Amino acid sequence: MPGIYEIKNTVNGHSYIGLTSRNVSVRHPEHWCNLRGNRHANPYLQAAWNLHGESAFQFTVLEECRDDGELLGAIEIGYIAFLKATGQGAEYSLLLGGQHGKHSEETKEKLRRINKGKKQSAELVEKRISKIRGVKRSPQTAEHRENLRIAKSTKVWVFYDPDNNLIEFKGLNKFCDDNSLDSRCMHRVYHSQKDSNGRAYIQHKGYSIKPKPVLVSPDGQEHIITNNLAALARLYKLDNSCLAKVVRGKLKHHKQWKLKENKS
Repeated sequence: MPGIYEIKNTVNGHSYIGLTSRNVSVRHPEHWCNLRGNRHANPYLQAAWNLHGESAFQFTVLEECRDDGELLGAIEIGYIAFLKATGQGAEYSLLLGGQHGKHSEETKEKLRRINKGKKQSAELVEKRISKIRGVKRSPQTAEHRENLRIAKSTKVWVFYDPDNNLIEFKGLNKFCDDNSLDSRCMHRVYHSQKDSNGRAYIQHKGYSIKPKPVLVSPDGQEHIITNNLAALARLYKLDNSCLAKVVRGKLKHHKQWKLKENKS
């Protein structure tokens, strides 16, 4: 028999009021099926179900009515209005009740039977397409699209630049393009990946994920070591292997060249 029903959240007392022009008992499994499948038409009821679980909800028939037309809608409106006014329920009911522009269950079933198996004609399809044909999105350059992607990104890349300054930025590809860097190499450095010989990528064009060692000359000049250790040794007539040991901390100094202490 047609009627009015309530789906109640027993945790907080909130409820949903509905009507059906079919047998009211049929709506219980239909609602539960949609809620279990996370596809219920009422987002608030679905969210509450997902939060509290199936065991927190109960289905109750409030009233049965042989009239499946205006009277049934009026009864639902009365229930929702009363419960909302007294704060006793209908919190999940999004509309005032009744049909309010919505097809009744009976009407929807009739339409479903009428249209079942029908295919849209070529004329109807063309009519629908013609309304949107030629409508284009606003022109966007590749740079614009990249900027939009970066703005939405939450990934922050952290490197030390060639001057040993700590930098942070979003959008690795754009940063590499702006600074003439290879994004693949920078990615390998960031994740400490290894090459075919098993050696880790430590830096790329002076960019690294750790502060680079700094050698201090006898006269106090500082030299940031990237891939230039051999060239530095030749320039100042130093032993490259000894200088490398200073960098690795195996020697305290070589001809008064010392490793600057990292205070961080």
